[in-house]
Amino acid sequence: MLCTRKKIFLSHAILLCALVATSAHGQPIRFSLPTDMRGIAGDTVTIPLHLDPNGKAVGSFDATVEFQNTLLTYTGFTVGPILPANDDWFVDANGKNASGIIAVGAFSFDRVRGSGAAVFLKFVVNAAAAGGDTARLSLRRMAATDTNVISLPVEGKAGKFTVKPMIAGRIRSAAEVSLGGVILAGLPGLITTDENGYYRAVVEPGWSGALTPKNSGYNFDPPSRQYTNVARDQLEQDYQSATVIVEASFAFPNPFNPDAEPIQIRFALKKAAPASVKILDGRGELVKEFSGVAVSRPEIVQTIQWDGRNGRGEEVSNGVYFYIIEAPENRRIIGKIGVAR
Repeated sequence: MLCTRKKIFLSHAILLCALVATSAHGQPIRFSLPTDMRGIAGDTVTIPLHLDPNGKAVGSFDATVEFQNTLLTYTGFTVGPILPANDDWFVDANGKNASGIIAVGAFSFDRVRGSGAAVFLKFVVNAAAAGGDTARLSLRRMAATDTNVISLPVEGKAGKFTVKPMIAGRIRSAAEVSLGGVILAGLPGLITTDENGYYRAVVEPGWSGALTPKNSGYNFDPPSRQYTNVARDQLEQDYQSATVIVEASFAFPNPFNPDAEPIQIRFALKKAAPASVKILDGRGELVKEFSGVAVSRPEIVQTIQWDGRNGRGEEVSNGVYFYIIEAPENRRIIGKIGVAR
């Protein structure tokens, strides 16, 4: 009985037409799904159905893909490169999410062009999926014929999809103040905390490494976290931040014009202590001293204003001056000032 192209495609009549034919011998046609597919919860992923003709002139094939519908939702398909559109291939991948089944069928009077992806199946990963969740993809009811509608032996290899695990947490101070812009060194890509102190990074299953928060002027507790063979989500990986104050100073504007505005000398100490600030001229002679500057906590930045006058209230001449900041149990701080009227 002569089968038309349309009837063969719509009814998947590969086997019906092959009833009058004898089975071909030799190596089987191979269907396969990838076993290392990975994605992120909420993302769209594309899973190829591979076909290897094994040197045979494959003109049609059928296969049923069964997937885990609690983790994946089927949304459609595209035709793979080994089924050229200009060869009038008729392809369908009819999916039913309720049963987790996709019926794939393809037919042409031409032959499959080499091995590779025959169909790309598209899925959305459940947004509630957790890192490390896996979904098996099985192959059932496979069949194929050559261009003479002769039945060919087939075999299939099942696949697996894995949701990539994430590492996430928050960085805050002891006073519950969020710290944004912290770099999480050691993770793939450039990962930083947002304005609320949160960070989130997706890693490959089995990832190992050290995670170290870094931000100038802060230290963290713990200083680092070590991970080995991460298979599931690692959540609430929080850190506590603390301000690190070292002996430092800054003067501005510098040089300055005393007739326009005073100079601001700002400094911070490593340990809380009363401090003295001395202004010296280029010969090292004392010009003015600010003594007993109270520093109640090391994280407080103190500011001293100098109006360009000496201890007697007289205007100093233009030139280079130095300031020295001294406090018990702290390093001496020395800076340079320029006076230019």
